[in-house]
Amino acid sequence: MPDKTILRTGRDRLRYSISFEVTLMAMLIPVGAVFFDKPLAEIGLLGVVLSLKAMVMHLVYNWVFDRIDARSARISSERSHVMRVVHAIGFEASLTLTSLPILMIWLKIGMYEALAADIVVTTFIVAYTYVFALAYDKAFPVVRPPVAEAWNKQAIVPAGTAPDRCIRPESGNAGRTDARDDAVAPAPL
Repeated sequence: MPDKTILRTGRDRLRYSISFEVTLMAMLIPVGAVFFDKPLAEIGLLGVVLSLKAMVMHLVYNWVFDRIDARSARISSERSHVMRVVHAIGFEASLTLTSLPILMIWLKIGMYEALAADIVVTTFIVAYTYVFALAYDKAFPVVRPPVAEAWNKQAIVPAGTAPDRCIRPESGNAGRTDARDDAVAPAPL
């Protein structure tokens, strides 16, 4: 795994998960209470149970997805739109598999009714996940440290070479005719 890829911190992922779930619950609980003709408190408690399950899954799923990004030398906040769609659909599929039994037992409904309800909610949540993640990445971007940014843009970096072992364009070697583009000179020790 490239050691120069910057990932979100655990605290950042926790902030993401909590803000995602709180905002989602504020939208879905009132609608669910009306749709299932259940008291707001009952749907609210179901929402909390499903939300806590989803938060744990968010942390695990995003940690795994971040590692996949890192192996491909991508930064999570710079994912393409296609990767954002893959991320959102994959997450919602994993939630559906774990939510069906809870919905069936809690609401006393059959599997098909639970699946239908979950499909409606999941369709909304896939779009919500895309918009929320995009907004979150704009509000809280993963920022490359200035040294890492200069390192990625200006250094001549062969694989496995430490930053202090490379020729940098600003070092004076870049304009020399005897300095090859792929040349690496060890720094004095």
